[in-house]
Amino acid sequence: MEVNPDGSAMEELRRVMSEPIFNPVLKTFFGEGKLDYELYVKTSELFSLQPTAEELVSPTS
Repeated sequence: MEVNPDGSAMEELRRVMSEPIFNPVLKTFFGEGKLDYELYVKTSELFSLQPTAEELVSPTS
């Protein structure tokens, strides 16, 4: 992972973690909520329940 020019490694981590990840064994992306297990545990619904950074009691900056 690269550190952004302004040194914000946290923002870079957030960006990387928000993108789907390719699994070479399954030859597909995961994190999009399309795999059987993601559908089973209702990943999309769980993600929708997460509070935004602004809603956190102690937001990180």
